[in-house]
Amino acid sequence: MTSAFSATEARALERVFAKFGVSASYLSPDVVETACVVVINRADDTTTLGNVPIVAGQMIVEVRASELPAPVRGGVFTAESREFKIVSAPKREDPSGLVWTCLCDLQPALYA
Repeated sequence: MTSAFSATEARALERVFAKFGVSASYLSPDVVETACVVVINRADDTTTLGNVPIVAGQMIVEVRASELPAPVRGGVFTAESREFKIVSAPKREDPSGLVWTCLCDLQPALYA
């Protein structure tokens, strides 16, 4: 049985992916390819060490659990002619576990 909250959350999630999502594919380390839609957060993570800002080149890629049941470290998303390699264990931190959040390294461009 689905609660009113989870139904509302699912509708909101659909709107987010419809507005900000891009078509992608996911290639697991076992060489299984899956089509999906992802939301890419291009904001670099910045921190400081003393007075020196350090910018990490990693990005957050989010994918619905309904499209990709179990992404893993080492898997690669391909979207917008770019590759995003998962560098740590993906997490499902939203209250209903509807979205995988994957920390990724941007790989070199596929096409020059």
